[in-house]
Amino acid sequence: MQATSNRLVLSPSDLNDYVECPHLTTLALEVARGTRRRPHVPEDHVDLLRRKGEEHEAAYLKELRAQGRQITNVIGPDPWDFATSACSTEEAMRAGVEMIYQATFVQGDWRGRADFLERVEQPTALGPWGYEALDAKLARAEKPTYVLQLCFYTEAIASIQGAEPSAMHVLLGIGERRTLRHTDFAAYYRRVRAGFLAALGRAAATEPYRVEHCALCEFRQVCDERWQQEDHLLLVAGIRRGQVNHLRSAGIGTLAQLAQAPATPVPHVAPRTFETLHDQAGLQLRRRTTGVLDWHALPIEPGCGSQQLPRPSPGDVIFDIEGDPFWEPARGLHFLFGLLMRDAGARDSAVWRYQTIWAHDRAEERGAFEALIDLFDERLARHPDMHVYHYGAYEPTALEQLMGVYATREDAMDALLRREVFVDLHSVVRQGLRAGVPGYSLKDVEALPAFRRQARLTSGTRAVLAYEEWMATRAGARLEEIAAYNEEDCRATLALRDWLVDHRPDGAAWAEPPEARPVDDDRQKADV
Repeated sequence: MQATSNRLVLSPSDLNDYVECPHLTTLALEVARGTRRRPHVPEDHVDLLRRKGEEHEAAYLKELRAQGRQITNVIGPDPWDFATSACSTEEAMRAGVEMIYQATFVQGDWRGRADFLERVEQPTALGPWGYEALDAKLARAEKPTYVLQLCFYTEAIASIQGAEPSAMHVLLGIGERRTLRHTDFAAYYRRVRAGFLAALGRAAATEPYRVEHCALCEFRQVCDERWQQEDHLLLVAGIRRGQVNHLRSAGIGTLAQLAQAPATPVPHVAPRTFETLHDQAGLQLRRRTTGVLDWHALPIEPGCGSQQLPRPSPGDVIFDIEGDPFWEPARGLHFLFGLLMRDAGARDSAVWRYQTIWAHDRAEERGAFEALIDLFDERLARHPDMHVYHYGAYEPTALEQLMGVYATREDAMDALLRREVFVDLHSVVRQGLRAGVPGYSLKDVEALPAFRRQARLTSGTRAVLAYEEWMATRAGARLEEIAAYNEEDCRATLALRDWLVDHRPDGAAWAEPPEARPVDDDRQKADV
């Protein structure tokens, strides 16, 4: 979105932003009109996504050329000269070239650029041919935002060739080409576009809410600061947008107000839900005002929370994975398996030994997976009561994926799953306690055991960026930084495991292995 000559110049990307977050449209409009400065924040992650998308597009272009396809690039010396590129696009369409690369369209206040136009046999005002749009996208599935872009290109093509293309196409990162019918999405496109233009015309106040796009948004710090200044209800860990709206309707508009609210019914909020949110807000408010991180156990339920914790074993393993989701468009690479294991006879947690298993290509990824499962299998043979602790569902899910991809170690992996060797501490925490933390990620709850980090890298995203840098430079220091970050994740998980064991509620039973549990007679009869 840009303001030139007292008018706004729009693009399909602006429409995508509106779908992702209407408040993003408000902020972008303020920047375009000069009432807000564009924030200057590091955009390494966004730049990586852009570069990977360009590589995906370039690979397809190379493939087309290898096939001997006739390709016309309509971009001139100045890539920002949309008017000239749009004229070149129309000229190429009228000439009937086979494929047009970077096809550019200017439609009133709108302008956009499709990756490719493909010639098809269809009578149009151009002749016995017409064109359909194709965009190369890094994602592995279609998204509504892709459809909106393709609809814009399709209607721009129709305005030139006098006939609407029947289809539009997207080349996904997995290498699959998906064909969509414009008529299936035209009404949706018109409705979203009308809503977007109406929002621009009203210029009404909007409010930020957390959405998936926040991770990539250049205004994320602006919204974070606003939430803090307003003591927004979104600061309450685990609260949902609908619950925020219902609480506001009842006159509860801030975290502090929720923490101090009387236990009176709130319309459309279940009493138990209100009790949970009220309690969570109170814990967070106490930490804010006193500096003390308070917590309490939740009522014990069979098989939940603290009762998912098994007895500690000398064979226990702490496990964490680092992966690069952009290693290839079709599938990422799990490039580091990090482990903490206690040496035989050692009792002090400080002597837990950190071990890495690296993988830098597909063959090494398979070998790393096999080595890891073999390690678990051998350790389980020596310590039948051992468990593998992790935080979140990612680790076992990734291992199941690798087992399926490489068709190896199926029996050993099945045994690990059937024996419930993997213990998800995130599930233990969420079902077992409530604490004055802003969220329940590992980096939030590691404050319970007072774990302190020192590694240079501070997030999984930074680890991905460091790995991408290593691939380009082969600088060993980058791998060392990643290993240091991964080790801290492992040691934070260990510290949390030990804290949870030390703070088990009175009366909580240890988790028993599946073979040791009483048989459910009714379920057994049903199985027979």
